[in-house]
Amino acid sequence: MNPSSLSMQNTISDEQRGERDTHLHGRRLILARIVWGVLATFELGMFAVSLPGFVTQLGIACTSSCMSQQLSAEAVKTLQHTGLSLGDYVAFSLAVTLTSVLTPALSPHCWSGADPATGWHCWSLLCF
Repeated sequence: MNPSSLSMQNTISDEQRGERDTHLHGRRLILARIVWGVLATFELGMFAVSLPGFVTQLGIACTSSCMSQQLSAEAVKTLQHTGLSLGDYVAFSLAVTLTSVLTPALSPHCWSGADPATGWHCWSLLCF
């Protein structure tokens, strides 16, 4: 064997060993899943609690400084000119928001448990 193949085998062996060490087992895995479940449930709960205020905010045309996604009086007139009401805008915005939040959270890929990194990625999508 030449020295380069030995160093390559050592590198691969080190990478495999490091990869094996990153997986949780036993009580640590159970604890990590419980923590993840509590955090995800808390985030979904906070999202659910904020929905009524979000819908109320969207349903009021602002006059001076507009909040995020809130329409100005001129934008409401433009919307009505196209044949849509402010209620249609609220329903559409709510549907887009619910879809963007719940799709990653309820994806079977996120709950499969095949890869721990996938769970953390799904949790970060849920949080942000």
